[in-house]
Amino acid sequence: MLERSVLHQTNVICLADLNWQNLILLVRWMDVLYCDSRKSKCGFNVDMKIEDIRCIFLAAVTMSVLAIIITVSNSLASVGTSLTPVVSFSPKWRHFLVTENLSLTCNVSSTSQENYSYSWYQDSKKLPGFQQTYQIQPAQWDARGNYQCQANASNISDPATLNISDDHVILQVPLYVFEGETVTLRCHDLEGMDEKNTLFYKDGHLIGRDSDELKIKAELNATGKYKCEKQLKRLNSTKHYYSAEEHVSVTELFSTPEIKVFPDPALEGVEMTVTCSTTLSLLRVSTRLHFAFYRNGQQVQGFTPLDTYRVHFTQENDTGLYTCEVKTLTNNVKTSHEYHVYMTALNIQSNVERRLCIHVVNICRLCSLSALYLGARNLSPAMLIAM
Repeated sequence: MLERSVLHQTNVICLADLNWQNLILLVRWMDVLYCDSRKSKCGFNVDMKIEDIRCIFLAAVTMSVLAIIITVSNSLASVGTSLTPVVSFSPKWRHFLVTENLSLTCNVSSTSQENYSYSWYQDSKKLPGFQQTYQIQPAQWDARGNYQCQANASNISDPATLNISDDHVILQVPLYVFEGETVTLRCHDLEGMDEKNTLFYKDGHLIGRDSDELKIKAELNATGKYKCEKQLKRLNSTKHYYSAEEHVSVTELFSTPEIKVFPDPALEGVEMTVTCSTTLSLLRVSTRLHFAFYRNGQQVQGFTPLDTYRVHFTQENDTGLYTCEVKTLTNNVKTSHEYHVYMTALNIQSNVERRLCIHVVNICRLCSLSALYLGARNLSPAMLIAM
């Protein structure tokens, strides 16, 4: 390990001493700064000289380059294993009549889908073919089951259940019902029959009539058991037919947001970035989200498409309890938990020292953002250096 005395040699050439262990020492703030137990004030250790700060600055530059290289390598190596595809049906229903046509799609988040080879499974049994879309034309009884897919060496998807029947009437419900959306339920019957008096029920109670389709708002109280009834006439016979019950559950459109702060704790006089982090469902990645930020209950940035709030020159009154809100264009709103932002005051004597210190923070920010952009969301720069 690099001795601290080396840091205080005014003629030290930092780049000559750079190696993994030295970098770890140079870029760990707690090794370079002193802080009291309450983290209310920090300063440079002992007789820290301007040359020492330059050394840290050069180390931070090198750290960023190395971290980005490692991140790229790790991202390329994990491009299949970190993916979890999602199966979707077209048409969107999960229940079909025999002889009807449908297709299944293996949806992945990567933009380079044409490079993947896909595997399909029905009830854990591998199916023939390597295409992203699996065709069932026409549907027969043996097509019923749980379908999963895989893209290269990705994680295998959750099962999507397909139901095929020859009942006179079925209730068709979308495979996925996302919160906040308007969902269509369809009372569907075999062709060649005259129909009238369509009724819809939820948990045994009548909720709609006269149309083959019923629109509901996907909220928590929409969860339940649905069925429909039709009066069908064929030749000279008229009968009432009921569909089987279909359980409708509402799926999360986007996750509860989480506040992330950089640097944390905030440094006095240095730019602070507050991020409102959430994840959209893979099947709804085109959904437009808007973000708002609050400090101690007061709004500091109204709803915009930006998921970040920046304070360019952080001061003591920028500390406190931060929250954020995320909403869709249909006013589906979620709020993060409170996050307490603390402030540390840097005891820096000269503007040159302050500028170099800010450069170090900004380079670490660049490194962190690069890692996020390249998909290493669970790796911080310090973790990358320690690898």
